[in-house]
Amino acid sequence: MYLDERSSAILRDLAAGFRKNSGEIEEKFRLTRRQMDYSLKKINAYLAEQNIPPVKKKRNGNLEVGKEIREVLRQKKDYFYSETERVQIIAFMILTQSDLSLQHFISELKVSKNTVLSDLKAVQQLFADYGSKLKYTRQQGYIIDGKEFEKRKLLIDMAGQLICLLDGRQLVRKLGRLKEDQVQKYRDWLETIERKLGVTFTDEKMDSSPYCLALVCRRIKDGKYLDEAEMLYEELTDTKEYAMANELLAELGKVPRQERFFIALMLLSANISELGILSEEKVSVIRDAIEEMVHDFENKTCVVFKEREELKEMLLKHMKPAYYRMKYNLTLSGNLLDIVNIEMYQEELKEIHTIMRGCIGPVEQLIGSRVPDAELKFLTLFMASWFRRQGTKITEKPRALVVCPNGITVSKIMHSALKDLFPEFIFLDAISVREFEEWEESRYEFVFSSVYLNTEKKLFVVEPVLSQKERRQLRRQVMEEVYGIAVADYDLEEVLRIIKQHGMIRNEMQLLKDLKKYFSSRISDTGFGDSEDQEDLSLMDFLSDEYIIQTDRAEGWREVMQMASGPLIGHGNAEERYVKRVLAQYHDNSVHIIFGGRIAVPHAMPDKDTKRVGLSLVTVKEGVLFGGLNIHLFVMLSPVDEKKHLKAILQLAKLSESERDVRRIAEAGSKEEIREIIKTYC
Repeated sequence: MYLDERSSAILRDLAAGFRKNSGEIEEKFRLTRRQMDYSLKKINAYLAEQNIPPVKKKRNGNLEVGKEIREVLRQKKDYFYSETERVQIIAFMILTQSDLSLQHFISELKVSKNTVLSDLKAVQQLFADYGSKLKYTRQQGYIIDGKEFEKRKLLIDMAGQLICLLDGRQLVRKLGRLKEDQVQKYRDWLETIERKLGVTFTDEKMDSSPYCLALVCRRIKDGKYLDEAEMLYEELTDTKEYAMANELLAELGKVPRQERFFIALMLLSANISELGILSEEKVSVIRDAIEEMVHDFENKTCVVFKEREELKEMLLKHMKPAYYRMKYNLTLSGNLLDIVNIEMYQEELKEIHTIMRGCIGPVEQLIGSRVPDAELKFLTLFMASWFRRQGTKITEKPRALVVCPNGITVSKIMHSALKDLFPEFIFLDAISVREFEEWEESRYEFVFSSVYLNTEKKLFVVEPVLSQKERRQLRRQVMEEVYGIAVADYDLEEVLRIIKQHGMIRNEMQLLKDLKKYFSSRISDTGFGDSEDQEDLSLMDFLSDEYIIQTDRAEGWREVMQMASGPLIGHGNAEERYVKRVLAQYHDNSVHIIFGGRIAVPHAMPDKDTKRVGLSLVTVKEGVLFGGLNIHLFVMLSPVDEKKHLKAILQLAKLSESERDVRRIAEAGSKEEIREIIKTYC
């Protein structure tokens, strides 16, 4: 029986072993209840053919999934490829084989002619994304037409994706016409590089790179050379990787210099956990760019990072391979690309992504080009994870490891998020699968991993990046299994609906807010309460009439800042000393506190002279020159910590993107009109 792509995706999600509710799956895959029920029926019919117990749906919507499902996927019985996987397989075949006809694809994929024809249209688009074309001739069959550099990028990406499938290594060997001893030769070579250069490749790179090197070297041997103009990367000649590339290619005889550059670049753009292979001068330049980026980010979000130096060091480790990826136009590979392309489902992440785009300038100046959006999303996830960091006192707490095969940066994101979610645990380290195999089991009790591991210890398999709902779900699962505690969870929208059935509600928004505050206090010990004391204050919570000042004109930006300080001092949010601190640290060119080139947000860091978190808004109809720009909106912040104002600041950043709404606020006839505009961003 053949499963459609949607049903197969749901089955794989269920087989991941993470207990789910049908409503959550409907939300994840954007399904109606009828579509969900239809897919469950198809899944259960498929399982019945395999003599496997069906997925059971309980009255509360929870789904019971047997361990046998995992086994059927592991054994790959009648394995079904999704449309995306079929496209990747066809593309890989075209890159590694010759004289291909339609029948070759039909035979390999075991699908109909119409399905393959549809897939070929997607292949055509995939090739176009890499600056190449899909062509067919009677003499050559299906071929890819384009520059060799783009073909190799596509080849490396497709190999990295296919390796991640069930039996992916065997599939890549078969389609790529590779023998195991060929692959082992390059695996041994990479391990030699690890020893010689004192670096550690990630598990993912050690999986895919031997295949990629074998395929690339075959193309070189066949005379499919790169254009010299594409690969004149002189700065690579001083790297140890370039010397290693010379050794590898020596057995092929005389090959063009640009081929050595390419092999060196493959190594340099890998996820490597050490920085020693970069020159001190290069590290210093990258470090300066990171310092400037973090400083700008702190100013734009009005946050001071805890453990700031550790953050910069982690960014430095991430930026080394990212530097070469971005500078020389190599895409992210395999699972890493999947992670950064995770839907930015949290509003906070969307706004932080916008702010990061405004802070990435120093890095773009360093590499000489725009940072790709995939790389920027990865940095967004990284920076967002640092917001959730909290100190953990080492007492008699359970000890846990975080394991992730996707590289040091992804591991640290998981590590940071889990530390925040489970303050009851001591998280010893974030490590790779290979490192995990060397750890003594007596040193830890629990393992959180993005992949299944062979361990006697309690294992929790989690996604590298968790949504808020998934964090709650994981929290419940762990607390129940480790401590036997049934953690309460409340659907406040449902509570509100029940209340509305029994009486009139004068202010629905305020009631919902009060309910949130009450229930979060009841479950605050669960680690995921939405307390107003954390990050739940929006712009609308701050900007009552008393905190909004409207004026047609002002003598200068200092006068506007003095006006903005009035409500904060008058209502006890801050003292006069705070305003003096703010004025002392800015000058006419302080562009780093201007959101979107439209809204100035003057502030200083929390101290004894900031008593309560607060925001005040001054609108200047004619505008005031500040930072070389004519600014109409000034928002003064009095922070008391790094979190309470964050949601409001992110909403402010979103507002700053709209020139129209900023102008409407500046020209508004009343404070109520201002709030109506702001409300759309809250």
